[in-house]
Amino acid sequence: MIETRLTFVAAVAVVFVLGAIIELIRRHRLQERYALLWIATGAVMLVLALWRSALDQFAQLVGVAYPPSALFMVAGLFVFVVLLHYSTVLSRLSEQNKTLAQRIALLEERLRDRERPRRAASPSSPDTFAVGSADHSLKHGRRLGRRPLCDSRSLRRQTKGASRMSQDDVLFGYRLQLFDLAGRVGVAAACRTFGVHRSTYYRWKAQVERHGLEVLRPRERRRPKMPNQLSLLVEERIVAFALGHPGLGPKRIASELRRPRWGGIVVSANGVWRCLRRHGLSTRAKRLSLIAGYRAPYEPPAAPTPEPHIEVERPGELVGIDCFYVGRLRGTEGAIWQLTAIDLRSSFAWGELVVCRQGNPTPKQTSKLARRVAQELHAAGWRLERMLCDNGQDFRGEAFHATVERLGARVTHIHAGRPQTNGHVEALHKTILEECWRPAFARYLYPTYTGLRRELERYLAYYNFDRVHHGRLMRGRIPADVVYGARKMEAR
Repeated sequence: MIETRLTFVAAVAVVFVLGAIIELIRRHRLQERYALLWIATGAVMLVLALWRSALDQFAQLVGVAYPPSALFMVAGLFVFVVLLHYSTVLSRLSEQNKTLAQRIALLEERLRDRERPRRAASPSSPDTFAVGSADHSLKHGRRLGRRPLCDSRSLRRQTKGASRMSQDDVLFGYRLQLFDLAGRVGVAAACRTFGVHRSTYYRWKAQVERHGLEVLRPRERRRPKMPNQLSLLVEERIVAFALGHPGLGPKRIASELRRPRWGGIVVSANGVWRCLRRHGLSTRAKRLSLIAGYRAPYEPPAAPTPEPHIEVERPGELVGIDCFYVGRLRGTEGAIWQLTAIDLRSSFAWGELVVCRQGNPTPKQTSKLARRVAQELHAAGWRLERMLCDNGQDFRGEAFHATVERLGARVTHIHAGRPQTNGHVEALHKTILEECWRPAFARYLYPTYTGLRRELERYLAYYNFDRVHHGRLMRGRIPADVVYGARKMEAR
């Protein structure tokens, strides 16, 4: 039962496809030489739909174990043959189009040469010529003595020296050429040439026979006026009331305007909202801002306030320190964190990778970085005076505070929720991420802790001793030039 139903559905679908192909042939949408191929294809599909075992026999004949695979193979070969055939047809048509374009150019040049003495002898306009030829074709329906042009660009060229043509004139000439060609070669061929449906042509023809060829000229259309559109007076009342009472919404405005004291204007709340939207006053904020703009006295634009910056005069005066989570690596017991410090005056940076078994850095690890910063600044002739850090447990511990105090400096914590106060370190984290970590992780198939430490050391050496900085204080200098001055130290 199921196989019979499937066979019936497939047969009906194939018959529908064959009917569509025949209808395309009847409407001249599909040429006969291409139609034979598609009719044969539909016939094969119909045979396969009615004769279910034909596909199995064909697959067994060609040596294919799975019958649907044989069907897909035949379909692929069919598509390949069709594409090859269409490629040859397109190649031939391109050559014919090139030849046809050259011949048309020669014919137009001959026609212009023939029309010059006639145009000089007769001051008639191109529109007059087109109207006359179209009218003659409609009345007699036979071939004219001279061939009119069949595109609007020819009309533009003919009127180039006489007057400027508008788009309506071009469209008018285009329609006249359609009627002229229809009188010479037939309606169906002319409509196919100009891309106009035959029903449109016959509608135009009925109007031409009743009112003349001038009815083909495009007419200006006025803006449509809807029967329920608000009058201009009502719109002015709505806008004025809304500006006088900017705090009221559309529903309240409609209710108030309906009262006799405001004129008894009956309009819906939706109509009020649409009216206000057309005038850009659909929200309460827009109405209030418009009124405030008119009532507020003029004030000259205020000068922009200077951007707040941390002012430092010498290296070591203020050093920012923070932590950056890198991730977990194979072979390490715990998370990998990057401890980073930067001198705000010279942008000189320090960094270390540490393994945190508890998940976060400890005060002991951050204290080690603080001692390293103080030692390198002391070796360069500067003193660590203050360290700026956030409120994490790794910087709140007593060990970190005691270490910084022994180094002769003090600790300053930023306000909670204001990480931009320590923005120098955050910017350094972003720079290291973009220029060091992402390229390193792209190069390593399996990143290791030792390899990442080596990458960080190499990058910080480049960052401090070779990279040009363009910050507000650096202005194209290198951090080592500011920290070490003439005694610039090379990385070891």
